[in-house]
Amino acid sequence: MPAQPTPSRGRRRPSWRAGLVALALTAAGLVVPTTAAHAADLPAAGGTYVLRSAASGKCLEVAGGSTASGALLTAASCATGATRQQWRLEAQGTAVRMVNVATGRCVDVPGATSTSGTQLQQWGCAGAQTNQAWTVQASAAASGKVRLTSVGTARCVSVKDGSTASGAPVVQETCSDVARMQWTPTTVVAPPAATVPVTGAADGFATGTTGGAAGATVTVSTLADLKKYAAATEPYVIQVSGTITVAPFGDMISVGSNKTIVGLGTTGTIANGGLRAVNQKNIIIRNLTIRDTRMTDDDPDDKTYDYDGIRLDTVTNAWIDHNRIVRMNDGLVDLRKDTTNVTLSWNEIGEGNKAIGIGWTTNVTARITMHHNWIHDTNQRNPSMDNAQYAHLYNNWLQNITSYGNLSRGGTKMLLENSYFQNVKNPYYPTDSATLVQRGSVVTGSSGRQETRGTAFEASTFYPYTLDKASDLPALLRAKTGPQGSTVGTGQKATVAADGTGTYTTVQAAIDAAPSNSSTRTVITVAPGTYRGVVTVPSTKTNITLRGLGASPADVRIAYGNSAATHGTFNSATAFLDGKGVEVENLTIANDFDETTTADGHQAVALHLKADRAVLRNVRLLGDQDTLLVNETARAYVVDSYVEGTVDFIFGGGVAVLHRTTVNSKRSTGGPITAASTPATRQYGFLFYQSTITGSATNASTLGRPWRPDGQVLFRESTLGGTVRTSQPWTDMSGNTWQKARFAEYKNTGPGAGTGTNRPQLAAADAARYTPQAYLAGSDGWNPVG
Repeated sequence: MPAQPTPSRGRRRPSWRAGLVALALTAAGLVVPTTAAHAADLPAAGGTYVLRSAASGKCLEVAGGSTASGALLTAASCATGATRQQWRLEAQGTAVRMVNVATGRCVDVPGATSTSGTQLQQWGCAGAQTNQAWTVQASAAASGKVRLTSVGTARCVSVKDGSTASGAPVVQETCSDVARMQWTPTTVVAPPAATVPVTGAADGFATGTTGGAAGATVTVSTLADLKKYAAATEPYVIQVSGTITVAPFGDMISVGSNKTIVGLGTTGTIANGGLRAVNQKNIIIRNLTIRDTRMTDDDPDDKTYDYDGIRLDTVTNAWIDHNRIVRMNDGLVDLRKDTTNVTLSWNEIGEGNKAIGIGWTTNVTARITMHHNWIHDTNQRNPSMDNAQYAHLYNNWLQNITSYGNLSRGGTKMLLENSYFQNVKNPYYPTDSATLVQRGSVVTGSSGRQETRGTAFEASTFYPYTLDKASDLPALLRAKTGPQGSTVGTGQKATVAADGTGTYTTVQAAIDAAPSNSSTRTVITVAPGTYRGVVTVPSTKTNITLRGLGASPADVRIAYGNSAATHGTFNSATAFLDGKGVEVENLTIANDFDETTTADGHQAVALHLKADRAVLRNVRLLGDQDTLLVNETARAYVVDSYVEGTVDFIFGGGVAVLHRTTVNSKRSTGGPITAASTPATRQYGFLFYQSTITGSATNASTLGRPWRPDGQVLFRESTLGGTVRTSQPWTDMSGNTWQKARFAEYKNTGPGAGTGTNRPQLAAADAARYTPQAYLAGSDGWNPVG
C-alpha cells in the first residue's frame, strides 16, 4: 500500500442469503448464490420456457399469437405446444431478453416508462435496450417460482390485480414477492451445456481459402493496430481483442490479401464501422461482432452514407464464418463486382434494411455458398443474388423479413435446399432470366411468392456437404451462429488447464513463468474450469493478459475465500493485480467467503488493483462486502463487465472507469455502492459511464459515501435502476460528509435517476473534462476506451 491514512471501515451487517438474484443466468455469465431450494428452478439463457402465473395458473403469451410489434401480453389458459406461450431466453449483456418463439419479438416495456401498471408488449428485438432486458430472481416466498425484473425500470412482470381470467393483462409493477409477480417456469428446450468453440476449415465454394495461415499471429485491441495489420502486404492472423470502435463513424477498414481476422472469445467486436477489401484474395473473417452504424435520419432506400458491415469488391476466395453483423446503415454484407469463391456460414445477420447483396456486375461468374446463416429482422436482400453463376443456399433460417427473402436475379442459377422461412414476405422467387430450384425447405407464418423456375446445378459435383433437417434449424442456428469461442481458426492451446491438457495446471504457475519487466505482451489463456487459490500478478510481471477461453466469463472462475478476519481487508483479495499493463478478459474473479462463519471481519475483497494501465473486459467480479479495491496507484478501465457486492464494494483512492458495466447491489436492505478515498490533489476518482445500476432492494441503495473527505465519483449517462434511493442517493461515512466530497451525476436515466437539491449535477460546461478518456489519460495519454 502507498503511505496514506487508513480510515476505519467498521463492521458491517451480514448480507441476507435467501433469495439472491441470479442475474443473466449461466450462459450470460452471471450466476450468483441462491438457496438450495431454489437453485435448480432457475431458467438459463439459451433455454426455452413456458411461464405460468402463480396467482392464476395462466400462461404468459402474446395475445392471439400476433406477429406485430406492439401486440400486448396477457395471461391466458395454457395450451400444450402453443409457441405463442413459449419464451426463449437470450443473453443480453449482463441480463437476458425474452423472445417469443412464435413471433421472434421481445418482451418490451412501452416507451421505457417506469409507470407501474403499464401493460407489457412485444417489440422487435433491438440490441442493448434496457427496456427489453430482464433479470431473473428466485422467489424467496415460493419454492420453484421466479420473478422477472426489468433492468430499465426495476419493475416486475405481474398479472394485473392477480386476475384469474384468461386474457388478463400482464403489466409491470413495483416489485413485491407476491403470487401475481411469481412465475413457474416449465422447460420446453433445455439450454445448451456449453457453446462449442469453432474449428475447421473453409468449405463450399471457399474451399482452399487459408487467409493468413502462412504468416504470424498478432493480437490487436486498438483501431491503429487493426488498420496496420489488416492492410499489410504480409500474411497475418489478426486476433481482435475486445471492442475496437471505428473513427470516423462509419469508416471501413481496408483488408489486404492473405489475412485472417478473428475475434477472440465471444467479445471481439468492431463497432461503428466495417471491413472492406478491393481487388484482394484469400481472406477469412471469423468470430467477430460487427455492429452499429445505423442512422435513423438517413433514408433506408436512398442512402447518403453507405456504411456496410462487410464489403468485398472483386475479391477471390473469402470465408465469412460465425460472425454477428447487426444494425449497419447500408448493407450488412455486400459481395460486389465479380467477387467469387465465397462461403458465408454460421453467421447471425440482422436488424437492418439490407442483409446480403451480391452482384453489381454484368458478368455471370460468381460462385457463392451460403449455409447455416440466421438472417432476421431485415427488409430486403436476404440475399439478392444477381448474376451468380452458381449460388448454393442451404440450411439458412430467415425470420421476420418484410420485403423479400431469397431472390434469384439476372443470370443467376440458384439451388435452395432445406432452409426455414418464418414470418417472411415473398420467401423465394426468380426474376429476369434467373433460375431457382428449391427442395426440402419449410415455410411457416409467411406470405407471398414461393416460386421456382428452370434447372440449376448439383452442388455435390463441386464439394461435399451434409444437409440438416429444415425443421431443426431455429434451435440449431440460434445456439450456434455468431461468435462461439476463443479457439476459432487459431489452433490455440490453453496455457492453463486444470485437467493437465495445458502447459500449466494453475494460473499462478503460468504467471510465475512469464518474463519479468517485459515490454511485450504475454498472453496466458485459461481453459474452462474453477481454479481455487490466490492469484498474484506482481509488479515485476508487466504486460500480462489473463484470458478465459470459455463461451462466457462464467466458464473460467478464479475463486478463494479469505477475509479481513484473518488477513485484513487489503490482504483478503482473491486476485492481486500489480503489474503495469495487466489485462483480464472473459473470466470470473470471486471471493466466496462465507460471512456466517465469523461475527467479525466480513470484508472480503475479490480483486485488489494496484496496477497502472489495467484493463478488464467482459469480466465478472463477485463478492459481498468489498468486491473491488482500486488502490491509489491504480489506473483501470473496466468495460462490458459485471460487479456485485453489498456495502462499499467499489472502493479506494485510485482511478477507475466502469464503462457499459452492470453494477449490482445485492443486499436485501441495500447499501452504499462506492467508498472513494480519492486524494485531494487528484482530479479524478471513479467514473461510471453508460453503465447500469441494479439491486435486490427497491429504493434502498446509495451511490456512495466518502471514505476520504475529497472522494470523487461521477455517474454519467448511466441507467440507475429502482434500487437507488432517490430521496438521498449519497450518504456520510466516518465523519466525512457527502456534501464536501466531489460527488456528481450527469444525464442519468431510469427510475433511480433524479436532479434534486441532494443530487449534485455536473455542469454541462464541464462535461468535456470528465470523459472516460480524460479520467484515464494521466501524464502519458493512455486511451484504452472502446
